[in-house]
Amino acid sequence: MDNFKIKTDDGKELNYTVDKNPYLLGYSIATCPVTEKIDSDLKKIKDIDVAEMVITKKEMKDSYCCNIGKEDLIGKYYDKNGFIYYELDNCIYRFYLKINYFKKLYKSKINGT
Repeated sequence: MDNFKIKTDDGKELNYTVDKNPYLLGYSIATCPVTEKIDSDLKKIKDIDVAEMVITKKEMKDSYCCNIGKEDLIGKYYDKNGFIYYELDNCIYRFYLKINYFKKLYKSKINGT
């Protein structure tokens, strides 16, 4: 496993681990391993982001499996692919949850729209 740091848009620099063989360690149903270096900064989810969020049935099912409601997303992070992350003890971990809305939101923030 390799250790890396990643920047967030709220000024934090958090640690994370890339698990090159994710089958050796057990992961809970709600989390999944980061198997390659994250290639974008992370954006913090704000209440306005959640208020305007559109979510598919599959994404809703995945959020239910992760025990996350819309309000629980506030304060979490997302990357350019729409993966949702949470912070614990200055480290970042990825949920088994990918929301296309956040992928589009990331792209619009980068493009300034």
